[in-house]
Amino acid sequence: MSATRKNLRPGYLIAAALFLFNPNVNIVDVLPDCIGYLFILRAIAGVSDLVPHFEEAKAAFRRLFWFALIRIPATFMVLGSATKNAEIYALSALAFGVVELVFLFPAVRELFAGFDYIGERFGTPATVSPKSSAACRACYIALAAKPILAFLPELTLVAYDEHVTSTISLAVFRPHFTVIGCAIGVGFGIYFLCTFIPFGRALGRDEELAYLLSAVRQDYEAPLRGMAHIRRIRFAMGAMIAGAACMLDLYFDGINYLPNALGFAAFILFAVALLPMTKRAIPMILCAAAGLVCSVLTYTKRATFFEEYGYHLL
Repeated sequence: MSATRKNLRPGYLIAAALFLFNPNVNIVDVLPDCIGYLFILRAIAGVSDLVPHFEEAKAAFRRLFWFALIRIPATFMVLGSATKNAEIYALSALAFGVVELVFLFPAVRELFAGFDYIGERFGTPATVSPKSSAACRACYIALAAKPILAFLPELTLVAYDEHVTSTISLAVFRPHFTVIGCAIGVGFGIYFLCTFIPFGRALGRDEELAYLLSAVRQDYEAPLRGMAHIRRIRFAMGAMIAGAACMLDLYFDGINYLPNALGFAAFILFAVALLPMTKRAIPMILCAAAGLVCSVLTYTKRATFFEEYGYHLL
């Protein structure tokens, strides 16, 4: 048990759930989420270097921590200006909510991807039990509902029209929408606590998981075979997507706004990332390098042409 607490620290996950379950009242978070995200970072800090999914989750939750921390003074600034311009208040709530959602989904996905990988590879009871999938589902529903239910009532302020009487303006119903949103948020939060806390307790009682993590810590090179390649594959897939995006953009007025040279450079990174795993990446590097040279020459000649002859078209 001591190895588990030293490496994974499930107790911090349970403490994080207590700070994350509550709904936001308007744009004010009564229990600061930054503390909850900090607890999650503490929970997985000991295993983030063993499982790349946890390393990605740590980076994502670190972004969430700084966002939630910066949002505290930003909230007071917005509240101070709300009496002057209600639209600023509403649009700020929308911006806070959207940014939080963008950061939230990758963080939760990578956190449970790490648990799923360990469970599928080693069959540890806590990570393959229905409690794990239920906790993942509860995280998505409850944590996503918090920002959504916070900014939806505030959007009624944007719909306000001074030429419309207050008796039929949507802004009149904003307090009611806020109360309903808080009630729904509390319901989702309780559902989150009832599923996530049992999952955290199961992690703490899982002796096989404790033994696995302690063995990993004692002999870093032995277990979790294949995990060293995950980060390379993830980087390679990102480079390939970036390269494809550069190749698929359209020409407008003879101008390629995403030069093909960037695409070929991304394909070179893709092949280099896979090179330690397969020598078949070498032809890919050579072809992409040839394409990079040709695209640079083409771009240079085209730029020279527009510089010399483009002005007479004006």
